[in-house]
Amino acid sequence: MATPIPAPDWVTVAGGGWVAPYAAGTDRLPAVVRPTGLARSPAEGPRKVQTSLNGCGVRALRLGYHVCVRHVRAGELAEHIGRIHTVAGDQLAGT
Repeated sequence: MATPIPAPDWVTVAGGGWVAPYAAGTDRLPAVVRPTGLARSPAEGPRKVQTSLNGCGVRALRLGYHVCVRHVRAGELAEHIGRIHTVAGDQLAGT
C-alpha cells in the first residue's frame, strides 16, 4: 500500500515482500508486478516494514493505492501468514 511520497518519482510502500531463503542474490528478491513502472533502489532491498520504490509508475500512485509483489517461491506467503485470499477482478474469489 502506498504511503507518503518522500521525493519526486519515489514512493514508500508498506512492506515489500519476503526474500527467499538460502543463497543471497537478486534472483531471491520479490518482484514488483503492479502497477508497472516501479523498481526498488539498487542500494536497498525489500523490507518487512517499508520499501522505497521509484520509476515512472510512481506518478500514477495515490496514498492508499495497492502495490503488488510476486515472491520467488510459491510457498513463501504460506510460511508467514495464516490465511490467503484469491481475487478475480475486484471480487474476492476464495480464501
